[in-house]
Amino acid sequence: MPGGFHITGAGEYGDCPEDCPSDTNQEGLPACQIETDLPYANVSNAFPDTCAERLSRPNKKIYFMGNSYTYFNNLPVMLKSLAQAAGFSMTSAQRTPGGEPLSGHAAAGIPSGDWDVVIIQGQSQEPAFTPIMIYHSQLPSTQTLVGKIRANDPCTLPVFFQTWGRRDGDSRNCQYYSKICTFDGMQDRLTRSYSTFAYVNQPAKVAPAGEAFRLVGDRGYLYTSDGSHPSASGSYLAACTFLETIWGVSCVGNSYKPVPNAAILQQIAHDAVLSGDWSWPQSPSGPPCLECAGR
Repeated sequence: MPGGFHITGAGEYGDCPEDCPSDTNQEGLPACQIETDLPYANVSNAFPDTCAERLSRPNKKIYFMGNSYTYFNNLPVMLKSLAQAAGFSMTSAQRTPGGEPLSGHAAAGIPSGDWDVVIIQGQSQEPAFTPIMIYHSQLPSTQTLVGKIRANDPCTLPVFFQTWGRRDGDSRNCQYYSKICTFDGMQDRLTRSYSTFAYVNQPAKVAPAGEAFRLVGDRGYLYTSDGSHPSASGSYLAACTFLETIWGVSCVGNSYKPVPNAAILQQIAHDAVLSGDWSWPQSPSGPPCLECAGR
């Protein structure tokens, strides 16, 4: 657990100024509390008016930035098949090195081109870490990356791939941060972090794949044996959330059904998308994770 100030009611930690006294109160918490703010360099109220036609195109040119959570079971091909079955079309390219974090994507940037959508997925554990770690490493990486995306094309829509908690929580890091010891605790952190990524880089969207996993009661079949990577059913569930997030149409009733329980997963994905507002800007709206944004 990083040291620093304690945010009342949040149970999270951040930075102390140099003149912060070293004594603690009866709860063992540092005496100083401060607020900081990220430079929201990529925030805009809307896309330029000239982007309207691009944003409404039925054919999408999509660039995937992720890792094994994206390339397992060839999720991009699943999404293309869902789109075709819904009457749309899609071309894509991807950068998906195994285990790649957001910082790696930010350093690499994207190839030039008129990308309609860039799907952004971080390393599976990092976005679930403490808010101060999100503030210092994850959010700046998203800002660098989205800055490069918009420098290439201001009409590109960033879509953040909200990943899923591990089946049994993050057992490797749970000793340092108890909130991620279970699937639900880890998913809570992932959901708030990815939503904050979209808030800080708005206009942007989140594809709520992790929240779709949460809606499955006995979700073990969504994973491979390692309890982390997706099975074909898990990837299909994620792809269904992308269809609705990008094209605005429900996956329910889609004829592309490559897994036995496809109809059930289609409804679950639709319910996950309806469970929240996953598009920014929102009015009124503040950072979904106040602590992650230094507030």
